Amino acid sequence: MEKHLGNLSLNTKNLYKLRQAHWEVWCAKQEFEDGNTVSEAKLVAFLREVSRTGNIKNKRSKLPDGKAKRLGKESLAGYAKAVGALQTVQAAVLGNKNPPARGTLVKNLLSDYDRENAIRRRIEYEDRGTNTINDGYTLDELRLISRYQFNRNTPYHLRNRLDFLLGHAILGRGKTKRMMQLPDLFSTELADEGPSKWHMENESFPEFTARQDWYDIHVLKGLDRTKPITYNTQRDGYMEALNAVGVNSSKITHINRGSALRAIADQDVPDNEQWRIGRWGSDRMVGCYLTSLPKQAMRALAGFYSQKAGAFWLPRSAVDPPQELQRLIFPKIEYWENMFERGAIQKDLAGPNFLVLLKYLRIVFLQDSVVLKQQHPTHFLWSHAIFDNPLYKQYEIDLSSQLIERVLPHLTNILRASLGNISGDIDGIKNTINNLNVSQQAGFANVTEAVNGIFSNPLYLSRTPTNFHKQGMITTAGEVAQDSSDHTFADDSPSLPSSSVPSSSISSSLSSSSPPQYTLNRKFCTVTDVWREYDHGVAGNPSVRSLEDKYKTKWRKNSTESRFFSRRKIIYEEVKRIANDRHISFSDAAQVLEDTRRDLKISIDKLTKKISEQHKEQQ
Repeated sequence: MEKHLGNLSLNTKNLYKLRQAHWEVWCAKQEFEDGNTVSEAKLVAFLREVSRTGNIKNKRSKLPDGKAKRLGKESLAGYAKAVGALQTVQAAVLGNKNPPARGTLVKNLLSDYDRENAIRRRIEYEDRGTNTINDGYTLDELRLISRYQFNRNTPYHLRNRLDFLLGHAILGRGKTKRMMQLPDLFSTELADEGPSKWHMENESFPEFTARQDWYDIHVLKGLDRTKPITYNTQRDGYMEALNAVGVNSSKITHINRGSALRAIADQDVPDNEQWRIGRWGSDRMVGCYLTSLPKQAMRALAGFYSQKAGAFWLPRSAVDPPQELQRLIFPKIEYWENMFERGAIQKDLAGPNFLVLLKYLRIVFLQDSVVLKQQHPTHFLWSHAIFDNPLYKQYEIDLSSQLIERVLPHLTNILRASLGNISGDIDGIKNTINNLNVSQQAGFANVTEAVNGIFSNPLYLSRTPTNFHKQGMITTAGEVAQDSSDHTFADDSPSLPSSSVPSSSISSSLSSSSPPQYTLNRKFCTVTDVWREYDHGVAGNPSVRSLEDKYKTKWRKNSTESRFFSRRKIIYEEVKRIANDRHISFSDAAQVLEDTRRDLKISIDKLTKKISEQHKEQQ
């Protein structure tokens, strides 16, 4: 069997073995006289049964009533192939003389399977949204996921952010990314394009003396950098981010494959490039010989929706960091480059290529940091000494000035258009007044004078853009700069000081006299999500803390909500207690309590009861 499966991939071999074992168990239960000898009639009966029960052991593939989801057509065909491969071995070794099992009956069963499934799904009211265009995330939601993971302010969320964005960029499977190691990485400069990680954990720089010194280091590493993160860790990171921004999908770690492909299809990327991105094409030319990159698809995935070369361009790449500053990031690059050039260490193609990638990434890191510091000023990354270096501070000033210079022309055009609208409003009001009945003109003389006075007052012009900002007629500098690069996933433009563009706010006189009604989210399953709802608010809603401070109990719409808040309050108070006892931030304290919940393997509700019981015992 091993010899017969020799040309198959490791994943396919493992699947074949599992499915062949399933076949043997099924044959034993049927008590056939010829045992597990493969025949077409037996295979048809096996496929009919396995189509209903094939997912029975997979907890994630069960329906709400506990029944297994039916296998998809491709999975069922995989079972047929695995049993067919077993028959080939039986024919060679055991003398199985039966005709090929994958004959007309099996082909008819598979061809009718989709139609029968469609009828069954209607009868059983299965979710029709599964595998549709809405089963995934949009590009706006991708930006929200990226920002959410960055704002979580931990090395683990930076890793999860890399995982998600990498999956989107390469349409990568979860296992592909988990198994990715440093020597798999390199960079290449794309011709005719415009100017265009390593997080702070005190991890030692790789040793390149011999391949075994660095080849085993994983990109998405676990506690040991030579071990990848587990599937569950990867899945939890995806679930946290998807839930945080409200993305509902039947896929989890596989979500990038469909969502990213739909994104480039919407931009009319040619079919041949869609096949090549993510290595969808299974023919030998795509798999073995076609090594050029699908540039148009890559541009679309990065958020640059132009089919023309040269569209891939970011405003923040306008100023390169000085060499002295660059060498403060990954300072050992030049040393190892010299070692490779002199032949003082093991000759290797992957090593120099990886060092070239790191040299490029340190430029990207410095350019991105200037923008990210303005948008996320409290992130733990900025506590590193590099950001207090005079070289960096000067570079930050230079790049920020350049970005503002590029934004100002756009702001000028927008403000000019907005002021033109104001002038039109003035003329309209004057015409309305002039057309009033003659008998009313005398009464409105004072009104006319007042209107002229208001609109000629400079203070009016300083306040008016607030209303236009609400209507989407005025944007911030960051929004303009983002538009200039046609929406990239890392926010690439600084915001101007608050005095430059008036921000919109709701005045107290316009607010409703009755308090808002808010329902606490019952679906949160982590302490960090519960705390985020309390401290920051979710989905654009005010934080529970602010509701409590401003409205006391009035925001809770009924007694049920009050009782649920009382249970949640136990979590809130425990987070505050941990923060005070350990002298850490509230978000870190929430993470500590979440780690405790995970270690105990209990739900939020059980954690609440456990904390309450501990408090009673202490009293």
